Amino acid sequence: MGEKKELWKAIDILLNFNGKFAPGYLYKPEVVQKKYGAVVLCHGNYGEGKDIDLILEIAKGLANSGYVVLTFDNLLYNKGWRPNNNVPVQPEEVDFRWAAYAAVSYLCELDYVDKNDITIIGHSLGATISLAVGALDERISRVVCISPTRVSRFIFDAEKSESFWKSNIQERLDVKMDVNTMRIIRSVLLEESNIPFLKNLKPVLFMYGRGERYFGYDKWIENLANNIGQNAELSFIPKARHYFGTKPDPEDRAITEQLIATLEHWMNAKK
Repeated sequence: MGEKKELWKAIDILLNFNGKFAPGYLYKPEVVQKKYGAVVLCHGNYGEGKDIDLILEIAKGLANSGYVVLTFDNLLYNKGWRPNNNVPVQPEEVDFRWAAYAAVSYLCELDYVDKNDITIIGHSLGATISLAVGALDERISRVVCISPTRVSRFIFDAEKSESFWKSNIQERLDVKMDVNTMRIIRSVLLEESNIPFLKNLKPVLFMYGRGERYFGYDKWIENLANNIGQNAELSFIPKARHYFGTKPDPEDRAITEQLIATLEHWMNAKK
């Protein structure tokens, strides 16, 4: 891709809803000259939230291409809202979709954003969130899912749910959440539940890397795209692992640039 002069600035913003909050970064042009397409960028299940390298690289890359980009720390992650004593009392306290909806609303209030050109993009858990929100929010024009979580691999089985809870909740988040709360929170994000809402409606892009071709993941994600129909596409990046050339994977700038270039090309083609 080569080096590009940065013509944008990142400012701190705060999304609020019903006493909860999600701090974010708004990447906007230094000089506003027109209406711009916009991106809501959702992070995955990692404690760094919006500050992890992959999300920062995607945000900067798309901002350099002329998009307004909004990233945020979801509930429980990084600097996002947490319940008292870090203990969710009821599952309904935590809905990972609300901050993404709030981000769309925030962008729609900016007079320099083209409200007919809003893309939601997510990675890992964020991809699962982007699919769920993009399926139902008519303000969103395009949906991109980068390595979605595959909720179905654990949500229907008590033993697998227990294993996922230990490795992905207890070991990654500083939150005292029991396994039942986790299952309820994640069940509303089940990818297969949202597929019917996207059939023949808006462009959808699924992306994944070679390092993720395990236990049928590639067949599963291909099936998601096929079940949506002709408006869905699948992009496979041969050398990529889950974090696409950024830490905690081995760093490889070429893979990250390929990911961003693919996003740019697809988004521009679908305008």
